[in-house]
Amino acid sequence: IGVILSMIFVVMLFLFSSDLMCMQYLYSDLDSKALSISYLIAQNRIIDDAFKNEIQKTYNVTFTYNGPVKPSYGEIVDFNVSKSFDPIILSTSDVIINVKRTAVIGYYG
Repeated sequence: IGVILSMIFVVMLFLFSSDLMCMQYLYSDLDSKALSISYLIAQNRIIDDAFKNEIQKTYNVTFTYNGPVKPSYGEIVDFNVSKSFDPIILSTSDVIINVKRTAVIGYYG
């Protein structure tokens, strides 16, 4: 009986660690996409609805930005990139992974 009960805990630990690894992978993926989006914002200089829709369609993320449509040169722009994740054991509902980044308009670095 002890072996059977310990196997239940091992399986639960395995599922929990797989959720954490998937969340880390998703966060790293969002971080790299946010870096690319930051570069596009710096180049484009206009963040209108067409640009937001293109970002969401291209990168398959939820892009949120609350600021002026045409920020001035050198202005710092804050934006969020998020994606939903359906964990196995961590939660019964979807978990939203959110990455907040900044871009400087006109700086291509």
